[in-house]
Amino acid sequence: MVPDVVSTRTTKLVTSWGVEAAIARTGGTVPVNEVFQRELGVDVVTIGFGLPGSKIHAPNEQYHVNQFKLGQRVYGAFLKALAEK
Repeated sequence: MVPDVVSTRTTKLVTSWGVEAAIARTGGTVPVNEVFQRELGVDVVTIGFGLPGSKIHAPNEQYHVNQFKLGQRVYGAFLKALAEK
């Protein structure tokens, strides 16, 4: 992955949350990322907004509206920053 893209992602997370970003390589859509990289020849960036108590993929999984709204802001800032490079 292009280090500049990782740096941009991290900067936008820190700017939006106001705290240092926790970078973790975990679950969800990660297996398909390898296919995208191999078949399309592009690097893939995923940004997750779940919290430890979200109980991801459990019957009582939850995702708070404020996380969704923050995700919108982060993705918007991230894509804008990439477009400006």
